[in-house]
Amino acid sequence: MLNGGYLKMIAYTEGGIVNKADPPSSVKVSVIIPVYQESDMLESLLKSLLLDPYRSKEIFVIIDKPTERSLNLAERMDDRVQFILNGHRVGKVHALNEAANRTTGEILLFLDSDIKLVKKDPKFLETIVNEMGDFDLLDIKKKVIRTTFTTRIVHYDYLCSNIAIWLFSKFLGKSLGFNGAAFAIKQQTFKRLGGFYRAVADDMDIGTRSYLNNCSFKYTENVEIATKAPSEWKEWYKQRKRWGLGTALWIRDYYKDLLKAMVNSPKFILPAIFLICPSLILLIINLLLPDILSYQFLMVLMLLAATQIGILLPPMLFAFVGITFVKNIVATVISFGALTTIYYLFARKFRYKFHPFEFFCYYFIFSPLFLFIVAINLLKVCMHSSVEIDWKY
Repeated sequence: MLNGGYLKMIAYTEGGIVNKADPPSSVKVSVIIPVYQESDMLESLLKSLLLDPYRSKEIFVIIDKPTERSLNLAERMDDRVQFILNGHRVGKVHALNEAANRTTGEILLFLDSDIKLVKKDPKFLETIVNEMGDFDLLDIKKKVIRTTFTTRIVHYDYLCSNIAIWLFSKFLGKSLGFNGAAFAIKQQTFKRLGGFYRAVADDMDIGTRSYLNNCSFKYTENVEIATKAPSEWKEWYKQRKRWGLGTALWIRDYYKDLLKAMVNSPKFILPAIFLICPSLILLIINLLLPDILSYQFLMVLMLLAATQIGILLPPMLFAFVGITFVKNIVATVISFGALTTIYYLFARKFRYKFHPFEFFCYYFIFSPLFLFIVAINLLKVCMHSSVEIDWKY
């Protein structure tokens, strides 16, 4: 029974405590999964983790405002999984820090509750331990469960972020941010960074702080997860409004550090920025190339003047405006073609599905719209000293 605050149901997994038969070098992994109310994919995820042969592990599930379904799951699995059940909504950041404080593993593995493990490597936890090695943080390759047209487009968001994070890992050995749906961090590093801060974009926040503290970072393709994404347009927009606010607040809080990082490593960070947000390239093309509307206005003025002074200018003007229009179209087509080639090659590298029409929709519609949402929120947070935020995301 929930007592307003929280009710703990603690039970160690079979391999939760290091077995005496395990080798002395065995590294313990603490898996932490936050849930709000319930998750359709949680039970399947827990079963996959429990079946994982890696013995030195413990699994924590922390649930805010659990439903009857969540309570039933906790009761059925209380002998193998450690549950922390909060009677009210304390929020993701608080929940994650609360669970992390109870762990005993050297490695903390944070997983969202709406993911599934891709069965490419049955030894998921062992591979994570081996991949992590001496690194402070390990980001895991992520894909989207493609079920609707919207999820197939969101799929390219994840491709873009995987490319950018791979670049940080490959050439800098540290990262300004990452996708928090699945990542691992050393317990001592997590404590050194002070855990999660109260931020809407909590994963980007801890990623930036890890960068500023020179924490070593690695991206791995050897294990991967598939995450649930918004299946409908309205869900996507609601999620992106929250992400847009989180990104705007992140930029406001760290803009000096971000500018310094770009100055110090422009040849790596600038390409990463453009790859993670390709609509920036489309924006720059439109800003740098002559605006056809201004030429149309100029043409009208010159046509009016021509009728007054009797000079025949229309053929010249139409040719001039036509050339300008063609330049804009050609530049846009070339940029799209070049980016399509680049992303297609990366998609093959990361074994991502790639369809030109889907990427066309992402490049010309979804990515610009998200950039616009971020810009509006950035303007909002810069103009107002305080912004109303639901910290219980």
